[in-house]
Amino acid sequence: MKVSYSLIKQFLDINISANDVAAHLTLAGLEVDSIEYQTSPFSGVFVGLVKETKKHPEADKLCIATVTDGKEDFQVVCGAINCRKDIKVAFAKVNATLEDENKKQFKIKKAKLRGIESHGMLCSEKELSISNMHEKIIEFDESFEIGQDLEHLSSPIFEISLTPNLGHCMSAIGIARELAAILNKKIKHPNTNVEEISKHIKDSISIIREDKEGCPRYCCRIIEDLSIPEESPLWLKKELFASNIRPISPIVDITNYVMIELGQPLHAFDLDLIDNKKITIKSTKTKEHVLCLDKEKRTIPENTLVIADDKKILAIAGVMGADNSAISSSTKSIVLESAFFNSAKVRKTSRSINLKTESSQRFEKGIDPNMVNVALDRATSLIQKICKGKVQKGIIDSKDFSFERKTLKLRPSKANDLLGTNLSNQEIISIFERLDSTINIKNDDFLITVPTYRNDLNIETDLIEEVARVYGYNNIPKIAPKYSSENIPHSPLYLFENYLKKFFIAEKIQEIQTCDIVSEKLATLTTELSLPTSSIIKVLHSKSVDHSYLRPSLLSNLLEVVRFNNQHKNQDLRLFEVGRIYQKKNEGFLERSALGIILTGNNEPYNLEKSRRKIDFFDLKGILENLFNSLQIESSFSLSAHPIFHPGQQANIFIDNIDIGVIGAIHPNILNTWDLSQNVYFAELNINELMKHTHKRTLINQIPQFPSSERDWTIITKENVPVQTFFEIFNKISNDILEKVFLLDIYKDQKIDNQKNVTFRFIYRDKTKTLSFEEVEKSHNKLMQETKKILQDYLIT
Repeated sequence: MKVSYSLIKQFLDINISANDVAAHLTLAGLEVDSIEYQTSPFSGVFVGLVKETKKHPEADKLCIATVTDGKEDFQVVCGAINCRKDIKVAFAKVNATLEDENKKQFKIKKAKLRGIESHGMLCSEKELSISNMHEKIIEFDESFEIGQDLEHLSSPIFEISLTPNLGHCMSAIGIARELAAILNKKIKHPNTNVEEISKHIKDSISIIREDKEGCPRYCCRIIEDLSIPEESPLWLKKELFASNIRPISPIVDITNYVMIELGQPLHAFDLDLIDNKKITIKSTKTKEHVLCLDKEKRTIPENTLVIADDKKILAIAGVMGADNSAISSSTKSIVLESAFFNSAKVRKTSRSINLKTESSQRFEKGIDPNMVNVALDRATSLIQKICKGKVQKGIIDSKDFSFERKTLKLRPSKANDLLGTNLSNQEIISIFERLDSTINIKNDDFLITVPTYRNDLNIETDLIEEVARVYGYNNIPKIAPKYSSENIPHSPLYLFENYLKKFFIAEKIQEIQTCDIVSEKLATLTTELSLPTSSIIKVLHSKSVDHSYLRPSLLSNLLEVVRFNNQHKNQDLRLFEVGRIYQKKNEGFLERSALGIILTGNNEPYNLEKSRRKIDFFDLKGILENLFNSLQIESSFSLSAHPIFHPGQQANIFIDNIDIGVIGAIHPNILNTWDLSQNVYFAELNINELMKHTHKRTLINQIPQFPSSERDWTIITKENVPVQTFFEIFNKISNDILEKVFLLDIYKDQKIDNQKNVTFRFIYRDKTKTLSFEEVEKSHNKLMQETKKILQDYLIT
């Protein structure tokens, strides 16, 4: 949220620097992200009077103006359509400084425009960073004096990050209340005086609150005989622009201004466009189509809270008005609405039509039900002042009950124990008085009645947090924490996950964490990993389309991370994540722990002494084999056929004939979908199954006392025979002295189809004696013969 310092000062008499304000707010839990315009974006700009104008002899769209600052006359060439005699303007003299669109300072110099000298510049609102209007120069009213320095028009703008519980701070008065509590100041309230005519509002319109749960309170006024000016006053546009709200027209601008001022959204309807002069607040029975104020036609689902007359929908309650009752330059009478809508209903509507507005965000976080009529009178007062309207007598205030303050119990001893402070009762009472609360003491407890705008205060702990915020987190003494040990052991799964994390970090693979909730597109990607679409779980109350499904695999999240890094020129990645994945199983749901690893780019960082190579399938397979070895697990890899992986570069991973995961190179079609131009290798393991097969005890063998003997064997086989098949056969063949088998090489001649040469190295050793040459030869020949017999259909002789 953005709010100007000048607007805050309208509610609070303070004269401290913008940096001090930011520090106070941040320590109170309202983080100030940035401050714009701590110093004025312009200098050397004064109020000038145009004494006369004449046409430029060489350009039809330019005029030559004589401008005075009250002491001296200046000749200025101007191209604005509204430059004319006897108006007060913003005059930037020679050597004045302004800001361009990129916020870079530049100086005004004496110049020649089509042969005529110009000693300065007449400024638009955009050139003084007041608004985006640049077609016309600024025209000041009588309150501005000729020669007055205009630096006071600039005010620092705070950009504040608000957590979801701080809806009461989404306004200037909300920020001012926080500062007032911290600085022990009193709040000033804006003018809400309204002059009424004798005609009563009840004779002009009727209000029916059909959906009372969706709209607990609805207020409105009628203002007639309006004379709407072409533009809003400069001060009004300035405050809207500071809050990132575009000025539209005076009536709309006033409702927006009161919203950022008091936090209460308002809406104005053209009275003449309301059929039968009757407004109904109801929920729709069927789907409806509404042309909104932004000229977008939207379909709203059934059970959407709307404002309607007898024939049409006038507004989507709390979100946006309809175009069919919009204020225009010809509007003479308006119905000004101020309401308290159910936050859950507004939130559901906003999500269902995928539309967030300044109004909906405030209703979603919760507004003050007792600010509804105050904001209505404030806006009415401003409309009466700016648009010269006549206000009909009375307010229609439709509600079934009054909105009372909540009373919560606070134990001072509990507050001091929890915060580590030693505050007296009077100090705590003073804090809550500064927070606009009333306190009654019953026995040793405080009964604190909080204001209705504090819908975030519901339990005792909330009150204790308020004590900490106002007292100051920085004032709480730092005391060495007490140590207490816990007898309950860690979860085995937690310990195993920690082991995996340490292992992969040692393998120079970086850990990442991603969100469990993903979009439908990312969720359905893993259906190609042999997961049926029916196994995907949709979130019941999702916040957005991008966060609407529980992830059934870690693959899509890791691919998103790779894409993001590639877009930022970080292409060498070795990443892993330990996280939860979710799948629907029969009538229930399955949540399990998974390990995802993704590799792409070069195998090593840049090194002058040796050339780098690209990561390949066997890099990832080798990392997994190292893991299995460290866990003393016998694993096997079996060729798979997952569409998401590259054919021939993928496998299922088995332990004791149980499928525990997959490994493979991502298919080029998938890489194209993610805008990735380099190969990506991915593996995912079921941690729960992996943990079951981990050997808890490490077996240590004696160092061999006798030498080994080696034999190499090159097997010519058909290309489609997996190397894993040979290892499985070697393990099955009974051989007492065969200690280990290594794969030395795989060679394929491109000129010979369907054939490859696979070379293995066999290590033979006897633990009790030195082997003779004959014994090794006999054992090795036996192994070769039995292997050839088993694979006779696949070997090429």
